[in-house]
Amino acid sequence: PNNGVSADIYSTDIQELERAISLYEREYMIYLLGSELYSEYLSDMADAEKALKWADFNTKINDSTLKVSPIANYIYCKYVEDNSMQYNGKVFTSEKKENQDVIGMEKKLIREWNKGVEMTSNFIDWLVLNPIETTAEIDTSYWDTLTDYKNYFGVWC
Repeated sequence: PNNGVSADIYSTDIQELERAISLYEREYMIYLLGSELYSEYLSDMADAEKALKWADFNTKINDSTLKVSPIANYIYCKYVEDNSMQYNGKVFTSEKKENQDVIGMEKKLIREWNKGVEMTSNFIDWLVLNPIETTAEIDTSYWDTLTDYKNYFGVWC
């Protein structure tokens, strides 16, 4: 499954990806719901009966038919930013290695970020129209962070 890549390198890559998923999925959900409501969500998901109230939420945020999720886009963009790219104000760069070419990823990264923003915006619209009965209030203070588009000049729109 590692396509000829050294087991040590492959294992390190998998560990880094798992770390990013763990870190950024939590970050995204806190930005989406707020800390208190995210804690309630986690608690409810551990109880089969309470988890039922989150069924539509979970189905909507993770489209299993199309295999897309704004969380996945968020994690992908954060992972790439953390591990393979440096941004110098104009372009994304990567350390040059012997016998390797640096391939610009900025257009793909920005495109994926903006797809995630679009999915998040649509999800927030749905969430506002379909409130979930919870004890904690939803905290919208980070919604701007999740719904800011990027352009090819590296400027937030």
